Amino acid sequence: MAPIEKFYTANSRLDLTGKTALIVGGTQGIGKAVALRMSALGASVTIVGRNEKLGAEVINELKVRSPGFAEDKATFSFHKADVSLMSEVKRFITEIKPQYEKTGLNYLFLTAGYPPNDTSIKTAEGIDRQFAVQSLARFVTIELLVPVLKKAHGGARVIDIMAPGGAKNVEFLEDIEFQKRPYSFVAALARDAGYHDLMCKAFTARYATFNIQFHHIFPGIVDTGAVKSMPWYVRILASIFIPFLSVKAEDYAETPVYAATSEEFAVSGKLLSEKLQEIKVAEAFNDPAHGDRLWTYSIQRAGLE
Repeated sequence: MAPIEKFYTANSRLDLTGKTALIVGGTQGIGKAVALRMSALGASVTIVGRNEKLGAEVINELKVRSPGFAEDKATFSFHKADVSLMSEVKRFITEIKPQYEKTGLNYLFLTAGYPPNDTSIKTAEGIDRQFAVQSLARFVTIELLVPVLKKAHGGARVIDIMAPGGAKNVEFLEDIEFQKRPYSFVAALARDAGYHDLMCKAFTARYATFNIQFHHIFPGIVDTGAVKSMPWYVRILASIFIPFLSVKAEDYAETPVYAATSEEFAVSGKLLSEKLQEIKVAEAFNDPAHGDRLWTYSIQRAGLE
């Protein structure tokens, strides 16, 4: 049985009535597909994105898919936010946290993306936009939601969908935002991969006494249109190979949903392939000192002191 078929079969047995899920980046692509699958399994789902029109359309789809919406057993909501700005991330989290005060938050999926190009663009807050969206915003989201993740009945899981194993070492910590070295598509990809691997390990260590599991998962090649913002040479290659090698977002969604719900991943801190096989990284990623460096940098850069 192919992995996705295995995950689909296991997921189809789930009843997530009474469970809560938050998908940041949930208006299209992988995030939307995950939201729809969680809804179909009975969970209450909140999505975050920039586009109100897309948000409203997804919410309507979630209601249609939900087996419990008509009986008030599930709720759905959209929150608008531009996660390239840390001020916006803080605002939307302040906005949504009250809804989890009683139930807690069971599942947090992080899928908002802004793939690197060969050019670094600064946000109004002076942060590299690509790093802000794909990395720092995810750190801030997790850290600020830990209080409601702790409250989740039966525990909580954080599924960070990015690119584990793409960095050979932790040298990126010396210059996370390319102040001293040339910025490039390949270098930014490696930085992101390393940041997320180390972030997963750091959160696992910091909150080891709580029933929260943190996992970093590689999506593989999923046809989401994300390559549109990548360099021209990547777009050309993608146009040739994606039609033959990619999977649909709705099929891939089975993978993160399985990782979020299966007892197979009850131990935190996994770096996983698109087939949910564990990816080995350099031992430096397990060094708490490096995790502390990433933590300090991220807290200061996001203004969370």
